[in-house]
Amino acid sequence: MGKILFVDDDRDILEFYKKIASEMNISCLTAMTFKQALEIMKQDSIRVITLDIEINGENGIEIAKKIRESHHDINIIFISGKIEQYRDEINMLGCKSLPKPFNIEKFMSFLSN
Repeated sequence: MGKILFVDDDRDILEFYKKIASEMNISCLTAMTFKQALEIMKQDSIRVITLDIEINGENGIEIAKKIRESHHDINIIFISGKIEQYRDEINMLGCKSLPKPFNIEKFMSFLSN
């Protein structure tokens, strides 16, 4: 079974995600840049990746398109305060979304599915 890769430019948020995954006995990795995330994906078996819409000035939608080109089976979940602005693009990519701030139970449900 693959791992979950959390991508966000906020270290505290990544630590929070890791804590929740650990409590659920889910193996995870973290990245603070899209470049780092793409490198991790080359080396590890990733089943789910969470992305923010924007990280360090880069567009998460464009990164999701790149991921879809080579990793069709990865589940992509956008976790962002800008979900509604990008709803059509997210849906066209076949991604799930979770608006910030989010309900912890819903977050855990996304991770377990």
